[in-house]
Amino acid sequence: MRTNILCLLTACLILFVTLNVSAGTIKITDRNIDIYGSSNQISPGDIITVYDSDDVLCGKFEVTNAGQYGVIHIYGDDITSPDIDEGPVSGDVLSIYLNGIKVTPTNIEELVWTRNGDLIQVDF
Repeated sequence: MRTNILCLLTACLILFVTLNVSAGTIKITDRNIDIYGSSNQISPGDIITVYDSDDVLCGKFEVTNAGQYGVIHIYGDDITSPDIDEGPVSGDVLSIYLNGIKVTPTNIEELVWTRNGDLIQVDF
């Protein structure tokens, strides 16, 4: 009985870790836009993340230079897998986070997924 409980707890722990790790994984697709920019809020070691309107992580960058970041690849949805949401589609509003805190762009009204290959400056 004790062995069964230990096995069950181990299986639950493995499932929990697997789900949490995969939830934070960017799914690389053949579609992306790139962003770059500047901010007086950023320092080397800071992490910038980008999420689509369905809260799917689609871009991540570790800052190396004070005051500037990029280029961040923001990967879009793979149209060949309609049952899986890998990222944004045309028109999706994207959210940018600095060390887990949402930031607001200062040079554009909002960051929107446009079309594959676009390069957009986003300051905050």
